[in-house]
Parts: sequence; C-alpha cells; structure tokens
Amino acid sequence: MSKIKELELKKLILELELIEIDESYAKEFVSNYRGKFNEHLKKISPEFYNKSNSENADSNSVIEREAEKVIDVDEEELKKIKKIYKEISKICHPDKTKDDNLNNLYVEAKLLYEKNDLLGLIKISNKISLDFEIDSNDVSILKRTLQDKKAKLMKIEGTFLWLWVNAETEEQKESIIKMYVQQHS
Repeated sequence: MSKIKELELKKLILELELIEIDESYAKEFVSNYRGKFNEHLKKISPEFYNKSNSENADSNSVIEREAEKVIDVDEEELKKIKKIYKEISKICHPDKTKDDNLNNLYVEAKLLYEKNDLLGLIKISNKISLDFEIDSNDVSILKRTLQDKKAKLMKIEGTFLWLWVNAETEEQKESIIKMYVQQHS
C-alpha cells in the first residue's frame, strides 16, 4: 500500500474512533438524562405522561434504530467485506485461539460483518496487523460510512431530550417539553 493510501486509511480509522466515542457519549447522555426528562415531562404534563406511560425519550429509540441499520453495499463491496471478515475469523475465532482479546475482536467483527461495515472491519484488521489493498472505491465507501455515522449522531443531537438538556433556561426546557407533548399527542 502506498504511503499516501496508508496515511489516508489511518486518518479514516482515527475519525471512526472519534465518532465511536461520540456514539458512546450520546448513549451515556441519553441514559443519564432520560429519567430527568421524564420527571420534568410528568411535572409539566402528567396526563400525557400517564397516557403514554413513557419511559423512553425519543432519542433512546433513535439510538437503538440507528445502531441496528445495515449499510447498503453493492456486490463488489460485499465481496471485500466478506474477504476481510474471513481473514479476521482465521485469526480471532474462538476455535482458532483462546486469547480473549482476539475472541472479543471476532465477536465485534461478526457484528460489523452483519451490518456490512467495511470501515469497522478494516479497523479491526488494522489492530491485528492484517494488510488489505485499499483502492479509491474503498476510500469513497469508507468516507460514506463515516458520513452516515455522523448523520446518525446529528439525529440524536436533534432530539427533544438533547435539546432539553442543553436548554439554558427553565422556560426553554418547559417549552421543549410542551413541543414534545404536542408532537407526540
């Protein structure tokens, strides 16, 4: 692999790792603030709260839906994904090694394979020093994957829960709760 392609791939993997940190932050954020949002919802609109019996702010379901999505790929991309997954499996599968770290990478790779996540598989292959030739088509796929992940994060950051937590005043928080009730009634 040329030095330029190697550096570009390294850059994409680092960007993926930052996005994964953002995803973890968003999940923790939702988990931490959902109960407080629901308490405020119950205080502002007890009839709506009781009617919906909502324990989930809208952002929680967004995270879950987005995490389950399979990436759309063409046949050529699917072949590459399968090839990388097989190579990872040869090293990390529990039948091949008793190393827990490698076994965990295998489990992660399997989930990424099921989602058609080429970038995630390349990240794992990088961790275990597997080299794959990356062409310009692969780079565009990887960039598209990063854009998709960023778009998912933006959806989460646009939820009522996110807006409510980041509101500066109680009046703004109350207004967001009222909009939430209005939209979900």
